[in-house]
Amino acid sequence: MKFDLVINNGLVYDGTGREPERMNVGVSGDRIAFTGREGIEGKREINAEGLIVTPGFIDVHGHSDFSLLSDGRAESKVLQGITSEIGGNCGLSAAPLIGEYREARMDEIEGLGITERWTTLSEYRGILERSGISVNFGVLCGHGNLRGAVMGYSGRPAKRTDMDEMMRLLTKTLSDGALGLSTGLIYPPGCFAETGEIIDLVKTLDKKRHIYATHMRGEGERVVDSVKEVLRVGAESGRKVHISHLKTWGEENWHKLESILNLIKDARSRGISVTADRYPYTASSTELDAILPEWAMEGGKKKAIERLKSPEDGNRIRDFLRKKSDPFWDKVLVSFIRNESYRWAEGMRISEIGQRMGISPVDTVIKLLVESELRTGAIYFVMSEENLKRILSFDGVMIGSDSSSRPLKG
Repeated sequence: MKFDLVINNGLVYDGTGREPERMNVGVSGDRIAFTGREGIEGKREINAEGLIVTPGFIDVHGHSDFSLLSDGRAESKVLQGITSEIGGNCGLSAAPLIGEYREARMDEIEGLGITERWTTLSEYRGILERSGISVNFGVLCGHGNLRGAVMGYSGRPAKRTDMDEMMRLLTKTLSDGALGLSTGLIYPPGCFAETGEIIDLVKTLDKKRHIYATHMRGEGERVVDSVKEVLRVGAESGRKVHISHLKTWGEENWHKLESILNLIKDARSRGISVTADRYPYTASSTELDAILPEWAMEGGKKKAIERLKSPEDGNRIRDFLRKKSDPFWDKVLVSFIRNESYRWAEGMRISEIGQRMGISPVDTVIKLLVESELRTGAIYFVMSEENLKRILSFDGVMIGSDSSSRPLKG
């Protein structure tokens, strides 16, 4: 038999966890059809002497939901060996895309040059299939999409009618192929949800086929209580739960890791299925407005900007941010800012930017958020290398990049 592709003489890690072995690999179509020491022939042959051969890596925590529509090559993923990604994490997914939540995501969609429009996951998948993408892509249904579609950015508890509509949308999205539900409980509108709301939605999931993945309510000061909340969801719903990018955020919280891991061990001993993922670096990347108090974000972006500009609310926000010590602002780097007049600040720490502008770090944060209409990204260098190693070696933890796909140029 002549294979379409043969990779000879490579050191093969087959993904089962066993020791690597020097073997030949034969590929027919899009399937690995042979692994072994025997000599084989292929229409195309690659000599992998001195190289490692593995199946494609799975990025279990990605955010390429929109970027794949902009550029389906996913070069930043494929060139790292990633051939499959799970998107729709942190309560943010491509579908359903309805109502106030749809309006809130349009800046991002239009900024990527995406001209197609969709509402349901089925419609979104159709666009991906027609445009073509280089990776396998599975998605979760974002809780933010559900709550934003039904309740907008209101901070009130969900009513029974709200829950019924969110459950209807979730059921439809699951039937369209979603792999489960995700929450982002530090981001609006998800941060306004009570635990009972999450439990009721998670009960909608199929026990065998679906999973609940969560960016927890807190990963720093509140990290222990947040893990307890995840485990409560798992216990009361009877569904599989998964902690996204498990971490202890901030040096003052590094010591809490063993308590967290012990909580997970105890939950497993009680029959709760708990897994987690983690990225292999000690900095986290998100929006700068993620450090604002939850109440400041109620009502959506326009309301948040009004509060930042308001003397009374602005001072309340400043008081909240001043709880951060001065050294903290040396660890926050601006990754992007959507205001040409402040592009010079990209790649600089908040403390450096404040010094250049002659204002305090807290006032710097307020000014950047107002001038960019909240469209400022930040990288927070606040995690421990030792904790990272401990988390990655903990049973049931897998690798996720927490990133979207990027083209090599442009």
